[in-house]
Amino acid sequence: MPTGEILLPPGAGYDITTSAALWKVFDGTNADTDHLEYPSGTILQKFWTFEIPNDYSSAPAFLLQWRSTATAGQVLWDIGLAGVGSGSSTDPILGTTTGTSTAVGTARNLSTVTITATATLATSQYAIARIIRQGTHGSDGMTGTAELVMVIFKYTTT
Repeated sequence: MPTGEILLPPGAGYDITTSAALWKVFDGTNADTDHLEYPSGTILQKFWTFEIPNDYSSAPAFLLQWRSTATAGQVLWDIGLAGVGSGSSTDPILGTTTGTSTAVGTARNLSTVTITATATLATSQYAIARIIRQGTHGSDGMTGTAELVMVIFKYTTT
């Protein structure tokens, strides 16, 4: 089935609490890139809002692209998602699901994980998405900071 994608760049995320992942820029030798920092031993979050596209059908998922200076260990990601339509609460309970991803073994090389989300979404709604690193959970054993460089919302089209 055909799929659609919506890019959710790190700088477009928001959170006004003290538990927010920090937006930073990495000064590379050849290119500067922005990212969200999720240090080990912490539970930090970031939110995004976006419109559910007219060709949305089903199967919401998030592709997380991240890197770290750590070369081993797993990160436990927690995805929250809810749709908000006319007449519904703008402070919804987010359906949550988790997934782990392992550092690739070379510092600052890209790691990826796709996590299927649990939410009922429909066209003409907007979505609220939240990404947390569960850095104090036993399934999160990477000691370095996870740097989230891109989030891609994926779905099956009509």
